[in-house]
Amino acid sequence: MGKLPPFDSLIEKARGDAERVHALSVQLAAALGVVPESSSNGVYENETAQLAQLRAMKADFEAALLALIHDISVRTDRAYAAFDAVDEVSGFQAFMAFFRRREAPSFKVIRTRKLAIAESLRMLLLEAATGHGLIDDAKKQFSPLVLSCEPQILSSMEKRRGIVSAMDEARQRNRELAALIGTVRRKITNASDEDRQQALRAEEEEAGIRHAEVLLEREKLADAHQILDRQAVLLADLIDVLNDLIVVFTLTINKISVEAERCIQLYDAVYGSIEPLLANARPHSSKAEDEPDAIPLGAFLPLLMLHTQGTVTMQDIEKRKARADQALSLRNSDAAKTGAR
Repeated sequence: MGKLPPFDSLIEKARGDAERVHALSVQLAAALGVVPESSSNGVYENETAQLAQLRAMKADFEAALLALIHDISVRTDRAYAAFDAVDEVSGFQAFMAFFRRREAPSFKVIRTRKLAIAESLRMLLLEAATGHGLIDDAKKQFSPLVLSCEPQILSSMEKRRGIVSAMDEARQRNRELAALIGTVRRKITNASDEDRQQALRAEEEEAGIRHAEVLLEREKLADAHQILDRQAVLLADLIDVLNDLIVVFTLTINKISVEAERCIQLYDAVYGSIEPLLANARPHSSKAEDEPDAIPLGAFLPLLMLHTQGTVTMQDIEKRKARADQALSLRNSDAAKTGAR
């Protein structure tokens, strides 16, 4: 297996992607909340291009998050492999010592090896907590943005319904005026009296002016309908992108939590207690709870408290891991099918 990128670079990449995606999402939501006064020709062209850009940026962001959790998962697997290796080597050396008349590895040597694994698990949990915090913060940022877009699309659809009603009325007036003009023209043709013809021509001219006004009104209404239709489509697309991101956040948070549980379980087996982890998960009396350094493992405090009760088994964790892995696998499969279309 190739060397993994440094965790800090993965975090910075994901954090930068989160900031860029959020900034563009906010910009798009604001732009799409305004209905242009101009013609429908070329309306929302910039926003359409920005939405395509947002989709590409979102794909990069998702890839960065997946790389982050992959790093955590692989390193957790390595910790388990290291633990198994310590047990296997210690057992083998003890077995061979019996035949070679040598001393088996001392408890101190084995303990030192296990403590090294415990320390690597503690560091891994600290980094996993950083990743968990980054994703949780992103979820809290993006969720209100979806809620702010939903009233906009409802307003757009309501305005569009009003315009459709006005278009129906204008269409009916157009028919009535067209019929009136046709009737007046037939009367002009049949009229023999000059005064009667002049009166009918005046009526025809007035009806023609009204007809032209109705035609202009219909054109404006059709234009406004097209603008609102485009606005609603783009807002719906933006909401879909944001909702999909929130799904990604949920899946990756679940995956990180499962990997954290695996680390906690192994730490307990290696160290014999999770008290050092709890010390890093509870706020210190000398620091405020809102200080980042005060509770580095605060995100995992509920998991740690659950593990202190002794009711969590490795089988439970493996079941949750299988579900989390399956959910991510299904998502990747769906994404691959969508990209192939």
